[in-house]
Amino acid sequence: MEQHRKQPVRGGSAVWAVIITSMAGFIAALDNLIVTTARPSIREDLGGGLEDLEWR
Repeated sequence: MEQHRKQPVRGGSAVWAVIITSMAGFIAALDNLIVTTARPSIREDLGGGLEDLEWR
């Protein structure tokens, strides 16, 4: 009688992909929140207008 060994589950890489993608999205949202919150203070301190704070 032969015994069959169970193969290990290979779903670990998909889980890591979801974790890394979720972390990247969280960091991007956090960065956006920080910049949006700090923008008025930066504008006042540097004496510029809104158009001076935009990327070109």
